[in-house]
Amino acid sequence: FTAYLLIFLSFLLKEQISSLLHINVYFTENILYLITIPLALIPFASEENFIKNPLTIGEQIKNLKYYPKMFLFVFFNLLYFFLLKIICAGYLLNVLIDPILHIVRLILVIYWLVIVMPAPLLITRLNMNPVKAIIKSYKASAETRWQQFFILIYLFWINVLGFATIAGSLISIPLSYILIEKYYFAMNKFKLFD
Repeated sequence: FTAYLLIFLSFLLKEQISSLLHINVYFTENILYLITIPLALIPFASEENFIKNPLTIGEQIKNLKYYPKMFLFVFFNLLYFFLLKIICAGYLLNVLIDPILHIVRLILVIYWLVIVMPAPLLITRLNMNPVKAIIKSYKASAETRWQQFFILIYLFWINVLGFATIAGSLISIPLSYILIEKYYFAMNKFKLFD
């Protein structure tokens, strides 16, 4: 929950930090996310089966060794989103962009999130580097992208409802980790990662 609090604070304080550092708000926000989001991905390094082996603070601290790999994973994701912002929104180019490209960008962001959903588990459980994990996730999800899309939508709404009340997030966050892990196990069971 500390990681999610830091991510939320990054979102709230991005403009103040941007003016303090004299950096563009977009870049400041992404730098803050680059530092905080890997902390939210570290729980995927815990022992298998979140339900039977709940995450402890000691285990979370021990698993900080995965922070550099998760940092790189988040960096590649942010780089992809930055390229989409340039191509689809004309960011930094000062050119007019067809409004339909904003919809294309949204679709490509969702598609990317669907593809990389199992990647943090591949990084931690199979000890892969982030690039190989993303490639393997892409190949493995060729058969299951629609299921992963619906899981992503389900996770989105569960967390929106969870964060609508602070107490609800105490249920929605662990449920998200459990659901992603269960889907990873299903993909692994059908040898989609081989």
